[in-house]
Amino acid sequence: MSSIHRITLLFALCLAMTSLAGAEALVKTLPQADTSKLPAEEAKQLLGMRAEFDKKKVDLVAQPLAEAYALMGSAYARSGFVDIAAIAFYDAAQLAPEDARWAYLQGVIAESKKQTTEARAYYEQAFKLDTEYFPIRYRVATAKIQQGDLDAAKKLMTDYVAKHTDQPAPYSLLAEIALTQKRYGEAIDALKKAQALDPAANKLNALLADAYAGLGDNAAADEARAKAGRQAIHMGDPLVAGITPGGDANADLLRAKIVDPNVGNDPVNQALMFYSNHQYDSARSALDIALKTRTTDPVLLSLYARIDAESGDMAKARQHLQLAINADAKNPIVLLAQGVIAEIGGDENAAADAYTKAATADANLAEAHVLLGNIEMRRGKYAQAADQYRPAAGREIPDSAAYARMVAAQVMAGHCAEAFREISAARATYPKDGHLAQIFVRLASTCVVVRQANVDTAADIAQKLYAQSPTAENSEAIGLVMAAQGKFEEAAQYQTQAVFEAVRDQNKAAVTLRNEFLKDYRAKKMPERPWSSEHPYFKPARLAALLNMG
Repeated sequence: MSSIHRITLLFALCLAMTSLAGAEALVKTLPQADTSKLPAEEAKQLLGMRAEFDKKKVDLVAQPLAEAYALMGSAYARSGFVDIAAIAFYDAAQLAPEDARWAYLQGVIAESKKQTTEARAYYEQAFKLDTEYFPIRYRVATAKIQQGDLDAAKKLMTDYVAKHTDQPAPYSLLAEIALTQKRYGEAIDALKKAQALDPAANKLNALLADAYAGLGDNAAADEARAKAGRQAIHMGDPLVAGITPGGDANADLLRAKIVDPNVGNDPVNQALMFYSNHQYDSARSALDIALKTRTTDPVLLSLYARIDAESGDMAKARQHLQLAINADAKNPIVLLAQGVIAEIGGDENAAADAYTKAATADANLAEAHVLLGNIEMRRGKYAQAADQYRPAAGREIPDSAAYARMVAAQVMAGHCAEAFREISAARATYPKDGHLAQIFVRLASTCVVVRQANVDTAADIAQKLYAQSPTAENSEAIGLVMAAQGKFEEAAQYQTQAVFEAVRDQNKAAVTLRNEFLKDYRAKKMPERPWSSEHPYFKPARLAALLNMG
């Protein structure tokens, strides 16, 4: 995964922390780790990450919440807590079932625990979701070989090299299959292609010797065997690298001379981890290392500028931003950072201009669309806001938080029927997405023009969601359906549960929001909106500097 993709991912995660929607999927409780045997600094970092995760998870929903669980899973795996990591990735997969990464990592962990059958099932599941990420394909093929299905494994590799001829791993595996099938000429051809792509992989010579021996060319076999060594082929797997134990998570680790993005302890990975937890001083230390070898990287400089701005140092933020602009003024991540810094600095017009340019430069840059949509909401331009949220919502993996924002904007614009058509279409495309189902329930209950025809369906969906996971959000959704059917006492009971959970979590903002519906139900009044009128979907806050946790 490139720096730009990793940084874009973390930016989106941090943006989503402003949402007050809770998790709806049926997740397992994530245990605490006994860190007493870890080095002091590593234990401190891990406990700090967990404390921040526990604090922020109640404010996350869907994909961002899945990313948060996965981030904790990676941290636990790197520190050797494999069982806890497995639970974290399970929870991530429950929250984002269309994301292949979490099924794949569940498989990797299962394989490390010698749970071969489970690992194979996870790999197959991941491959159905993502056929392009080669390590997934490679592990599925390896599992096929272990099961004796060489032809299926061969097809997986030949299909891949038909489109991608720049990686040694598929050719190496094709060679192993050919050797097993005693197709020695094919094996030699594949091995030479692998060697050309990875000349340092002298371990391939051992296979080459076996292939020549199979053909009866003993001289060539001896020559290849003399060159054989222990260096295997390189196969980049950023996902596995991110969960690989890497020693102490302290300053010594940050000083390590690792800049390969395929390595879990890459300073960029470390910077992103610290940034996502608002540990800005630690994030700066990691970026300082990365910038020693990539001094003019506009993406890293943009991240540095955002860290400075979010921790309240606007002067340094502008300095780093200018360096990023000097490196590549048209880079969409640079333009996005320019907008963020302008917004934190109080200039929303400049921020909107920068976000527009960023979204134009990269139509898939969801955060630019969402932040621009938030500005339009604050300006009262609701239809324009919906137009910005829409491309952020309807991506390959649906962003239910963006869908919720889009629906809120359309409701404010007086277009709830149009919003209902869009959310119904999204549900048809992603029928297993519980978050989209909940938005459907909320909208069907509160949009007068569609309520009568859809409230019974909404009630059935709400009952199933609540039975699967009786969270505060699902409780509030079923309360809306009850109220829409005139059952205000039942609605008040469900809403009381939602309020209680907010009180238990000491979330004062959520208590205030949820009490609004409770007062309506007690007055036998039907709420007019899918969420409280003060909900951030309707009134998104302007970006501001955050607490620096160091």
